[in-house]
Amino acid sequence: MELNRIQLLNGLLQINNDRYKAYQIAIDNADEDDRKNFFHRCSKQSQYYINELRHMVQDEGGSVTDEAIQSGHLYRYWMDLYKRSSRMGGDRVLYSCIHAEDVCISKYEEALLNLMPIEIAKLLIRQKNELLSSAEEMKAITVLSAAVV
Repeated sequence: MELNRIQLLNGLLQINNDRYKAYQIAIDNADEDDRKNFFHRCSKQSQYYINELRHMVQDEGGSVTDEAIQSGHLYRYWMDLYKRSSRMGGDRVLYSCIHAEDVCISKYEEALLNLMPIEIAKLLIRQKNELLSSAEEMKAITVLSAAVV
């Protein structure tokens, strides 16, 4: 069971590594300063989660793995493809980030279905709730963006 818990935490750590890298691409491709700032906040959020998860893995006696997961590689590849083929406009960046947030949140929900110590569960619930808040903010930005057009 302990190995499964460490694997779960490392999986979330990897997802946040991928999320951080994807937001770096989004920052580079965002047209508006407010979106760049929002993506920067999401990127910093991932860095904070990575640090927390690393400590939790180490506290559990596990080894931290920093390898990206396959879906993360595919997501970054997709973002890079758009970057190379045409300058990625604001809404395209935002929609791809919303999709990534939904995937990230679902991984947290899957992890929380497993038995774990209360301190780990509290950490994961807090991170998931903050991710939900970021995703809702992104969705609100798309609604406002569509209303302006």
